[in-house]
Amino acid sequence: MEYQEKELLTVGRHVFTASYTKDAGDRLLVLAAGDNHQEEMEAVLGAFRESAPVILTFAPVNWDTDYSPWPAEGIFKEERGFGGGAEDMLHTILEQGIPAARQEFGLSADPAKTAIMGYSLGGLFAFWSMFKTNAFGMCATCSGSLWYPGLDTFCEEHTICSKNARVYFSLGGKEAKTKNPVMSTIEDRTRAFYNACQARQDITATLEMNPGGHFRDVPKRIAKAAAWLFKEQKAGDR
Repeated sequence: MEYQEKELLTVGRHVFTASYTKDAGDRLLVLAAGDNHQEEMEAVLGAFRESAPVILTFAPVNWDTDYSPWPAEGIFKEERGFGGGAEDMLHTILEQGIPAARQEFGLSADPAKTAIMGYSLGGLFAFWSMFKTNAFGMCATCSGSLWYPGLDTFCEEHTICSKNARVYFSLGGKEAKTKNPVMSTIEDRTRAFYNACQARQDITATLEMNPGGHFRDVPKRIAKAAAWLFKEQKAGDR
C-alpha cells in the first residue's frame, strides 16, 4: 500500500511522524516502536485492504526508559536498570503528539477510533497506558514485556480506563522457555492479564499464540494485531 510520511513536531528529543495513505480514514494508531520503526509501520499498513488508520510514531526511543512505567533493576547480569520514564512519554503523546495528528488530519477524538500498540517493551507501554488514560479504546501488546516487575500488583490495584475496550495479546509459544527466572513468567503473566480482561463484560479481548520465540515473524504478528483491533477481516494474514 502506498503511503506518505510527514513530520508533525519535535518535543525535546522526540520527533513525531505521521504515516498515512491517500484515503486515510478517521482513525489513529499510536505505534510504540523503536527508532527503526519503518518495518513495523509498513506491516501495520499492509494489514489493511483499503483505508488504513493514520499511524503516529516517535523517535528516538530509549527503550529501557521511555517504555518502562517505574524504575526497576535489570533482569540480566551487568545490564543497566529500567529508567521508569513512561509517565513522561505518555504525557508527551497525549498532550502534544496526538493533538498534532488530529489537527493535521482532522481526526476524531473518539477513543473507539484511537488505538495504541507495541512490541516487547513497547507492548508493555501500550498495555500499561490503558490503565492510565481513557484516550485509547484499543490496545495491542505483541510479545509485550508483561513480566515487568510489579506489573501484576499495579494491574490488581488499577483498572483499564476505557469502556468497551478491545485488547489484543499475542505471544510466541517458546518465549517462556528461558532460564531467566523473570522472563520465564511471561506466558503465565500474559494469560493472567488476558483472563482478567475476559472477566470484564465491557472488554473484548483475545490471546493469540504464535509459533517460535520472541523475534520470530515480528512484522506478521504486528500486522495481525492491527487487523484485529480495527476489525480488518483476514488482511493481517497476508
